[in-house]
Amino acid sequence: MKISMKNPFHRYGILSAFVLALASAALVVNANTQPAGVVLLANGQASAQQASDAARTLSRRSDIYVGDRITTGNESQLQMRVKDGAMIALGANAEFEVKAYSQAAKGDKKDEAVLSLVKGGLRTISGQIAKSTYSMNTPTATLGIRGTVFDVYVRDGGSSIVILRNGQVVVNGLAGGTEVLTQPGLGTVINAGGAPTKPATPPADVLDYLRGILPNIPDSATWETTDNGARIDAGGDVINIINDLPPEIQGDGAAPGTPTGGSSDSGSACGPNDLQCHCQQNPYQC
Repeated sequence: MKISMKNPFHRYGILSAFVLALASAALVVNANTQPAGVVLLANGQASAQQASDAARTLSRRSDIYVGDRITTGNESQLQMRVKDGAMIALGANAEFEVKAYSQAAKGDKKDEAVLSLVKGGLRTISGQIAKSTYSMNTPTATLGIRGTVFDVYVRDGGSSIVILRNGQVVVNGLAGGTEVLTQPGLGTVINAGGAPTKPATPPADVLDYLRGILPNIPDSATWETTDNGARIDAGGDVINIINDLPPEIQGDGAAPGTPTGGSSDSGSACGPNDLQCHCQQNPYQC
């Protein structure tokens, strides 16, 4: 008599593989739906795309997710606030990636922010995330920050230009070499295969491009970081860029910021027609 013995672990092996597949799928879903920020302004054409998924058209209040590749069209720009309060403004024909952004982003060592500018330009004010865990990549460099306001531009061939506005930026060339920007208004150029150049006046065409992103801020403006983001002194004109921390829950409109002259706990802190006050309290609803 033949006794047929089936592998008692076979069916459990299939079950384990099925569970692992479900877990992997869950991880993918979580990665694709982990919030990173929200769009504050979208002029012209702007879209976001996750890997091979269909592109999403971006407009004011659209969500930005970890893994998004964001693009802007001709004569377009996009301004977004990421979850630690940082502001990023993209110019025309830009391509930008949110590779990682910690779920908490509370400013401790557990944070992580990895951003990448593939082409085009941006202006940014850093937020509350720990500076030691923040990096921005370009095709020719990796940038580290220390409480910073700065601009980045990437030419079609991959050459990168970094311009300091406030604080410090550490620029590491992918081909070697490091340059630390400490003087506002100066920039460094990182060409493919080359080290960052010594700080100097940025190229005129790059400045022209950046003026199109925040057109009311002259090159001579001085930046000062404040509790509410950045104060810009433009030769007597003081421009405040609101940069309150975003809500704990994305998009709920319950902002922790307190507007001037009132308390965020007070229902009468803002007048019914005081849009600026309302936006300070509710940055995700403006």
